[in-house]
Order: sequence, then C-alpha cells, then structure tokens
Amino acid sequence: MAAAEVYFERQKKKLCLVHSLNALLQRRAFTKAALDHIASELKRKAKALDLPAAAHKSMLGNYDVNVLEAALAEHGLGTIWWDSRRELAVLMAGVPESPRGGVVLNFRRKRALFGSSRHWITVTAIDGVWYNLDSKNKVPVAFSSFGDAVHFVASTALSCDGHVLVVQPAGSGSGSSASTSSSTSSSTDDEEPQTRAPRIDPSRHMVGSPYPL
Repeated sequence: MAAAEVYFERQKKKLCLVHSLNALLQRRAFTKAALDHIASELKRKAKALDLPAAAHKSMLGNYDVNVLEAALAEHGLGTIWWDSRRELAVLMAGVPESPRGGVVLNFRRKRALFGSSRHWITVTAIDGVWYNLDSKNKVPVAFSSFGDAVHFVASTALSCDGHVLVVQPAGSGSGSSASTSSSTSSSTDDEEPQTRAPRIDPSRHMVGSPYPL
C-alpha cells in the first residue's frame, strides 16, 4: 500500500496522543477539544468521588493513559499492557488491523536541545503491511516485515523507558503473551488475559508527560 493511502497526521504542539489515536482508527476521530473534554470529565468524576483530581493533560496536550483508554472505550476498544517477560511477537500476530486494533507505544524521547519528554506513537497493520505512524515522522514508515515491526516496538520500549499497549476490541482474548495493566493481577501462563475495557481511576497519574508511570 502506498503511503498516501494510509491516514497519517504530522505532529502539532504536544498532541501526539490525538495523532496516535487517529492513526490507529485511520481517520480524524479525535481532536484536541475532544480529548480535553475527556480529561475534564475524568477530573470531574474524581472530584465527585472525593478523590485527588489529576489534570490528565497539560495546556498543550500531553494527555495521560487514562485519556487514551477512555477515548478507545468510545470505539469499543480496550488495552492490554505488554509484559517484557512474555513473547511480543505472538501477541502482535493476533492483533486485528486498524481500525480494530494495533499497538500504541509511549516512550521517553530525547529532545534536540535539552532533556527529554514522553511521546505517543501508533504501530499498526494496514492491508497486511505494518507501519510506524509516529507523528514526528514526515510520512508513514512501512516496516519491511512483521519481524521488523516487533523488533522496533520491543527495542524502543526496552531502551527508552517505554510502555506498550496492545489495542483490540474490548473483551477479546489475547493469547498468553501479555499481561494486563499493573492495576490488575498478572495472568499466569495457563490463563488467557482478556483485553480490558478500561476501569478508569480518575485520580491516578500514569503514562504521558507530565504524568510518567
């Protein structure tokens, strides 16, 4: 598939999660206003429960994982967090193609001048081809093989303080190669972890600058 046929957004401000979600869904499904509203709702719900209310975002974006999970839930999708002790290739092989699945990766990215910041990207399959849809790139980058896609995701996560969230329809079986979020119990090798519809804790600070895991 030519790059022009793949829906892709270039980076604006700190809206990498907006771009990653739209890349996964292969259309302009979310805007800054939509994710701002989700973040505000999470904060409102936390206050209603007398919980500490996290912002879940900054002025320019930088949305955290709670916003990601709530946004995916609107499309009937859930996440499984990859545990590096398990085989990523087996898990990714069972992931539906966009817009029904993919991989969202959050990692620490070095800045050109100083320091680092956390960044969201999507890696997903479209018509049998795996792509890196990082909004910092100029165009979609096609991997030469499935193995290259797996290697990129795993090596980036392990070398850049990353977290891998595998996206599938909520409630789908995932095989035996992943673990759920740290907020739930890890499955054993004999259990089949399920893609979880998010049970959002509106007070927690998680992935996404300035709310590192």
